[in-house]
Amino acid sequence: MDYCPGLDEIVSDLSFWNLANLARDRGSHDVLTTFLVVAWGLWNRRNKFIYEDVSLNINTDVNNVLSLKQEYTKVQVFHGFDKRINHVVYWHPPPIGCLKLNIDGATFSDSFSAGVGVILRDHNGDVVVAATKVESEVSLTVFIEAIALLRGIQLCVQWGYLKSY
Repeated sequence: MDYCPGLDEIVSDLSFWNLANLARDRGSHDVLTTFLVVAWGLWNRRNKFIYEDVSLNINTDVNNVLSLKQEYTKVQVFHGFDKRINHVVYWHPPPIGCLKLNIDGATFSDSFSAGVGVILRDHNGDVVVAATKVESEVSLTVFIEAIALLRGIQLCVQWGYLKSY
């Protein structure tokens, strides 16, 4: 199957980023998007095999991610979200003598679970401590984000990095 027209004749040792740039240069924004979602689908397929011992049919998996891309595109156009991002947000380290806590949460509807990740970095951006935790029976994104914040605060307290003012 030809998932990314214009890239089918390439036989090379190009890096992922070089292939992404090639997709962008040889095609439209849609070709690049297709390349990226197919790459994500293959990465996800690999992780399911390695970590969950689940073997997915490659054509089914790629068709599923292309279907997701198509649905996402429809929603973006329908709701008028077809705008390009005009600014980039960068992570900035905290001031000297301070630590910065970053948190994130994600829900996994197929397993009715969620996960949180927390990381503390110093003024150089070096990791002081990081942790992840699986949270059971959490299905709403807003709740898992709140739990991620709670776990981040608990990590700070446990490591003695929370100061009272």
